[in-house]
Amino acid sequence: MTPIWQVSLEECRPESLSHEWLALEQRAEASFFLSWKWIGCWLETVARTEPLRLLRVLRDGECVGLALLRQRSQLRHGFVYSRRLYFHECGHPLRDALTMEYNGLLADTRLTDAVRHHALRHLVQHETAWDELRLGGVDPVWLPEGEALGLVAHQVRTVACDGVDLAVVRDSGDDPEAHLSGNTR
Repeated sequence: MTPIWQVSLEECRPESLSHEWLALEQRAEASFFLSWKWIGCWLETVARTEPLRLLRVLRDGECVGLALLRQRSQLRHGFVYSRRLYFHECGHPLRDALTMEYNGLLADTRLTDAVRHHALRHLVQHETAWDELRLGGVDPVWLPEGEALGLVAHQVRTVACDGVDLAVVRDSGDDPEAHLSGNTR
């Protein structure tokens, strides 16, 4: 039987969101930035002053995807107004200074690609009150999906993400500093 997908974009009610977010978080492999610890704090700060919308993806009536979006008009190039839709950002440079990293949709691990596809398709085909979709901190896997739906990607910036595989360090038995460059030490 073919699954029934439903996607909605509705007013966010932060006071009733934690239960649903936490339940989905248990079935997701989300970054810290999509955890309720981060999103809940962000909501306490932002939701008081910024109207947010909740993107909800259901498969056969079960919630399999969630994201918070903010719509904001901005003047670009000094004379062009653009209606932007932000994923987990509010569109104010000072408020967004704590950059959202490893961003995306909170999605059930079994259905991550399908959730992303249905969410983007819904935004492109059914939500017309935006000109630009700002996906700060998302994995580049979003780009071909958006382009397939007719979106034009414009990369604003790329930031390196340095890291050390701690399992390799542990397994080597070496001093952890031996795995870092001289500048990093």
